[in-house]
Amino acid sequence: MVAVGALMMVVVVVALAVVCEASDSGDEMTTSDVAGVVLEQIQSHLTSASYSLQGRMYGSCTDSFSIFGFLAFLLALLDLVMELQNMDETTAETERRRREVMGKAQNQVTDLTCQDLEMQEAASASYSLLRGFLNALTAQDQECANKFVCEGAEEAAAAGPLGEVVARVASLNAASWLLKVNSTLFAGTEEAGQAGARKGGCALRFSQCLVVPPAYRSPGVSRDEALPALTYQSVLEEIMNVASLTLL
Repeated sequence: MVAVGALMMVVVVVALAVVCEASDSGDEMTTSDVAGVVLEQIQSHLTSASYSLQGRMYGSCTDSFSIFGFLAFLLALLDLVMELQNMDETTAETERRRREVMGKAQNQVTDLTCQDLEMQEAASASYSLLRGFLNALTAQDQECANKFVCEGAEEAAAAGPLGEVVARVASLNAASWLLKVNSTLFAGTEEAGQAGARKGGCALRFSQCLVVPPAYRSPGVSRDEALPALTYQSVLEEIMNVASLTLL
C-alpha cells in the first residue's frame, strides 16, 4: 500500500506539470501531455479501486502491479519487434523497398524509414491495448470488461498488419493479468481480445454494456503530423519511468 500511495503522489506531480506545460505551449499535444493523461487515469482508478460490488472486492495493490506488469510486457514486445526488424535490415532488396515506402509516405512523414513505419504500427497498437486494459479495470460488470478489452485490441489491429499481430499476442497477456485481479469479473477477456484482434465488431458483440465508467478513455490514437503514432513508444516509456520510481 505504501508503493501505491507513493505512485499516486508521483502521478499528481506529473499531471500538474503536464497541465502547466500544455497551457504554456498552446493546444499542441506532446508526448508528455499524452503520458500525463494516462497517468491521471491510472491515479483515478487506483484511488477508487478498493470497493465492493456484488460481493466482489479487490485492492489497488494488485491492480497497480497488474497495470505495470502489462506495461512491461508491451515494452518488451516493442523491443522484440525492433530486434527482429534489425535482423531483417540486411539486404539490398530491403533497402530498395524502404526507399519506395519513404517515397510514398513523404507527403505525410518525410523522415520515416520502412522500419520506423512498422514501429509506428507496433507502438500505437500497444498504446491502444494499454488503454483498453485500463478501461477494463474500471468496468463494473463482465460485459463491459470484455467490451473494453475487445475495443483496445480492435483499435490496435486497425494500425495495420503488425498491429494485428501485436493485438493477438498482447491481448492474451492482458487477459492473464486481469484474471489475477478478479477471475470472475474478467472471465472471457481472452476471447474478447482475440475477437477484437480479428476486428470482430466489439460494439455489436458486447451491446449489453450500458454503463461507461467516468474514467473510461477511448483507445483510439492520433496518426496525424501533430502527434504521429511513433511517439506512443515514448509515451509508454515515460509511464514506465514513473512506475519504476515507486514499484521497483
